[in-house]
Amino acid sequence: MPDNYDPYEEIAQDILDMKPGEVRQVFVYGTLKSGGPVRGMEGSENAQIVGRATTLYPDYDMIDMGQFPAVVMNGTYKIQGEVWEVNAKVAAKLDAIEGYPDFYKREQVQTTQGKAWMYYLERDSWVGMKTDAESPQIDVINDEAKQWIL
Repeated sequence: MPDNYDPYEEIAQDILDMKPGEVRQVFVYGTLKSGGPVRGMEGSENAQIVGRATTLYPDYDMIDMGQFPAVVMNGTYKIQGEVWEVNAKVAAKLDAIEGYPDFYKREQVQTTQGKAWMYYLERDSWVGMKTDAESPQIDVINDEAKQWIL
């Protein structure tokens, strides 16, 4: 193997179908947001913030997984977070961090900053986790959007 071999580049090209130099937008809503104590995106090389964002449609719910949140589909809330532009290498690392596709799934969603990929859990995988009424980490804004408090 060459000295400059990077498995994330290979993963990005094979699995994500992204070319070197290509970028994509990712919507983050939990510990990956700016200021995230464990792995905020601002520490990622080749990731640039587009801006704060909210999903356009109230199709989600947020649950407390303990040290981090998860979003599930078929809810009644918008989700607040940030949109980041990332290259193929960072996108592959995010898939690894999020346990995609075995733990989190991902799909493109409409946000106030345009289309972006968002990681989510399938609804049946979170039974018994805390919702906003039970979690000090989840804030409900104007009865329409949820955000994770860092």
